[in-house]
Amino acid sequence: MAGSASAKAGPRKGHVDEKGDGASSPCLKAGVSAPKISMTPQEFAAKWRDVSLKERSAAQEHFLDICRLLGHETPAQADPDGTSFTFERGARKIAGGAGFADVWFRRHFAWEYKTRHRDLKDAYRQLLQYREALENPPLLVVCDIERFEVHTNFTNTAKKTYAWTNDQIGD
Repeated sequence: MAGSASAKAGPRKGHVDEKGDGASSPCLKAGVSAPKISMTPQEFAAKWRDVSLKERSAAQEHFLDICRLLGHETPAQADPDGTSFTFERGARKIAGGAGFADVWFRRHFAWEYKTRHRDLKDAYRQLLQYREALENPPLLVVCDIERFEVHTNFTNTAKKTYAWTNDQIGD
């Protein structure tokens, strides 16, 4: 048809396709520029090296600093209503009861924090209790402010774990 956009042309700038796969940034959709990297790896590692705050006091700021480090939108920038990227996503546990994933990004990851030097296996077991209610994200991330573990959760693949520390980010 003359004068109409072709379906093969792809999504328009700032347009999220009907699948909702996040192909376009919500900030671009709102006419806001994507954030720039505002923290170096060395600054990140130095800031968090001696922090001894408990999980509730440190987790959200730590995650926001990861966003700054990567030049990624924060949950509130990317998803102001919290339907696909948010802190404290409520979820039903497989064994019954309810809980919260510390950070959740639909179709990307679920993230659970623990206080520094706590057993990350406990955090991983906690995420396993929630993953079905969180739409079975492909990555399950656990962190104690100092150490990170990313557990793959892809369908029909062997599970893998990738681990590093803040100091390794700063190297």
